[in-house]
Amino acid sequence: LVITHDHDLDYQLVRTILRREHVPYCGMIGSKTKKVRFLKRLQHEGLTGKQLSRLTCPIGISGIKGKEPEIIAASVAAQLLQIIGETDEH
Repeated sequence: LVITHDHDLDYQLVRTILRREHVPYCGMIGSKTKKVRFLKRLQHEGLTGKQLSRLTCPIGISGIKGKEPEIIAASVAAQLLQIIGETDEH
């Protein structure tokens, strides 16, 4: 999970994570707009569609309302449990 207050640091971390093929998931806190901007930059730097598809942003289960830290944390934890379950099935 990438959760910082610095967009440049977020970008550097996401780029590094996505380049590591053995990492099946990269979640980043942020908006859909932020994701689109990052994907364009990452694609320009040569990352593949397969690499880019591992980026999840915004993070958390869709449909859960609320921006309070505890709600976001519970939503992200639930999403991670889903991903772990899917990975274990394969």
